[in-house]
Amino acid sequence: MTTRRTALPVVWGRVPFGGCVYALNFDIGMVKVGRTQHLDARLKAHEDFMRNCYGAELLEVWLSGHHDCYAATERLAISTAESLMTADSIQIGREWFYGIDFGRLRELLAAVDPFAPARSVAPSARERRRPKESAGAKLSFRLLDWVIA
Repeated sequence: MTTRRTALPVVWGRVPFGGCVYALNFDIGMVKVGRTQHLDARLKAHEDFMRNCYGAELLEVWLSGHHDCYAATERLAISTAESLMTADSIQIGREWFYGIDFGRLRELLAAVDPFAPARSVAPSARERRRPKESAGAKLSFRLLDWVIA
């Protein structure tokens, strides 16, 4: 894998409409599929939960494009994750999976995301340090290091 910088912004702050779908891959084999309108807060909540409860670290994040019908896209992403389950996989609740192939999930999600090319992000320590936003900021944009498989 090679890493390169891109000028594509990701909306990390809360947005007034629409949202995105994400898939999170943790180092203990857990995968979380979900949707959000506030990407920064949602990812931080999941990272903190997994770190505090299981000592797990976030390895990779897949993001869909930002769009209005993200609830339907989330259902499609969950169905895609369910299709990757094997006899050794476990589904916990509706959105958490253990033992599925995240690389294959990423490929399948990229194929079904009609809104943007799939983006796969390997979070670095620099990216995890989120700068304080000004009080008047409605949206925050950040540049990411995109991982190209």
